[in-house]
Amino acid sequence: MQQRLRRLSGYLYLLGEFKMILHFGALCQPIGKQLIEQGYSLSEEKSERFQKIANAIIMLKIHGIIPSSVVLNAEKKLMKQIVETLQKSEP
Repeated sequence: MQQRLRRLSGYLYLLGEFKMILHFGALCQPIGKQLIEQGYSLSEEKSERFQKIANAIIMLKIHGIIPSSVVLNAEKKLMKQIVETLQKSEP
């Protein structure tokens, strides 16, 4: 059964046993560092990949290419990919 990613408030997300806060933005800490501070870890390669995707989303938003509603959907999908990657890497 596929679990649904729920956005609880702001950038607080819940998927199964994973509960975390991630901020995406030009002035935010890198995703990898945010995860480490919350007790999670990703390989450097995956962390860089997710960071590049987040940066691209923000770049498109800043330049008015995509509206905020699309940004929210993109961030939610990115968050889901991050959580799924964390689930696969757990023993």
